[in-house]
Amino acid sequence: MMKVLLYPLGILVFFAALSVAQADNDRQTARELLQSGQIVSIDALLKKVQTEFPGHILKIKLDDEDDAQSGWVYETKILREDGVVMEIEYDAKSLDIVKVEKGKRKKDHHK
Repeated sequence: MMKVLLYPLGILVFFAALSVAQADNDRQTARELLQSGQIVSIDALLKKVQTEFPGHILKIKLDDEDDAQSGWVYETKILREDGVVMEIEYDAKSLDIVKVEKGKRKKDHHK
């Protein structure tokens, strides 16, 4: 019985360690891309997003994407004041919009 319980725990520890290592690699990659001028800073992105799509920024993710001219996109998720969630992809170098998806209006759960 003890072996059965330790096996799943070992798997969880392995994947947790793998996840931390991947996050470190992702941060290093982003840092190198920024320093080499292949992408612009998050600050520049935030200014552009807040101007074009007012609301609350829920998520920003840097991802490699063939659709973007630079090969990298900032995937952003925004909750507008009217409750609609928008997903906007910006080219990570030019900040040109690559794709916009408008989701459904989120219901107010605090009634």
